[in-house]
Amino acid sequence: MVAGQTLPSSAEAYFDTQAREADAAIRAMRRQWSRLAPGAVVASYEALRPRLLAVVLTGQARMVAPVGGYVSRVLGQTGQVDDPVAAPTPRAMVGWAGDGRSIEGLVDVAPGKVLDGLRAGLPAAVAVKAGQEFLDLAVTTALWDTVRHAEALEVAVRPGIDGYVRMLNPGVHGACSRCAVLAGRWYRRNTGFARHPRCRCVHIPASEAVAGDYRLNPDDYFGSLTKAEQDRIFTKAGAEAIRNGADPVQVVNARRGMHTAQTNLRGWIPKGRLTPVDRYGRPVYVTTEGVTKRGRAYRGRTGRRGERLMPESILQLADDQDDLMRLLKLHGYLP
Repeated sequence: MVAGQTLPSSAEAYFDTQAREADAAIRAMRRQWSRLAPGAVVASYEALRPRLLAVVLTGQARMVAPVGGYVSRVLGQTGQVDDPVAAPTPRAMVGWAGDGRSIEGLVDVAPGKVLDGLRAGLPAAVAVKAGQEFLDLAVTTALWDTVRHAEALEVAVRPGIDGYVRMLNPGVHGACSRCAVLAGRWYRRNTGFARHPRCRCVHIPASEAVAGDYRLNPDDYFGSLTKAEQDRIFTKAGAEAIRNGADPVQVVNARRGMHTAQTNLRGWIPKGRLTPVDRYGRPVYVTTEGVTKRGRAYRGRTGRRGERLMPESILQLADDQDDLMRLLKLHGYLP
């Protein structure tokens, strides 16, 4: 448990399980990547690619599988009504990253990172390491984005649950200062989940009436850290200001470096990939995943060839619960 926050025991167990699954997927991905030969990047990547993709897709599938059960358990434990009007299809979350591109398109960037490094004269080991670091960042973020999408959909099919509380799940990298001051806040379910690369923060499904039970005390969290951790997470200057009585929330710019599904994540998403497009008179977030004739969402396109609304945009666009259910089914997230 993170100092300064209170979590239902079912949520703690669930988050621990999800963290282990994500870490196992990253370790398996690294084992596959270690087979890359610097002297034959393209050929060796083509040989390892099927297993690399299988690792990521399996990780996604394993992480979305328990989401529905978790939501039911945590609602029961917190005394909230668990009355879903539909059952989301967990597998509908598998196969693409949080930015809308396919997992194939995501991991296929990695060998290019290696080739760029070699052309720039980097030692082979350094160039290969750059590819692995890209995958670590991109796949970790994709796995947790997949979980957040699945959690948001489980909230969406429960009309009595009108939002979620954002909570810390630091993991091995720790929670950044921006996440620390956002944690414990309640958001309406159609509000995008602000996150940064490797962000592991999670949803606690909650109506506004019970959201106050999960407020995080930033001062308690800050005080639970060692001085070195305080300096690393909040920067030396910021941590020193807080130690001298400054409000952590005022010290931290909570939006700096964060993104929603409609903002470019500089550094590993191609320029323009996350620029929202104008659909239905407002900017929305779309993917091309699953829109072929055999794809789940072929008949649920936006009217433009090869486009499918992503879950976050559906939550933002829906006028009411009936419209939400219609759009979720239309775009392949409900059976």
